[in-house]
Amino acid sequence: MYAYVATAIAALLIGFAGGWKTQAWRFDAAELERARVEARDQFKKIERGDVAAANHEAFKAEEQVRYVYRTQQVDRIVERPVYRDACFDDDGLRVLNDAIAGRAPAGEPATTLPGPGAGAR
Repeated sequence: MYAYVATAIAALLIGFAGGWKTQAWRFDAAELERARVEARDQFKKIERGDVAAANHEAFKAEEQVRYVYRTQQVDRIVERPVYRDACFDDDGLRVLNDAIAGRAPAGEPATTLPGPGAGAR
């Protein structure tokens, strides 16, 4: 009789240990999957940030060049002695309207198109 009880207790202990180990494996697998998903999401977030930063720097450089160009154009016009009594003459108004419309000023070549490597917006 004691042999049956001892065998039952031993089987119960082995079953409990096996179940405990199986649950530990399942928990570790779920934790590993969660860590993988988190790492993948973090990588995508960093990648999106890098793309946004590159786009922002390209936009900033494009705007800075445009701003410097317009400032040089206006400085050249403002230095004329015509502007002592009036704000703009006909040439000044034409250049200002071209700048507002985003066109190249008359008498100067238009900017070139971007190369094949440039991305579309």
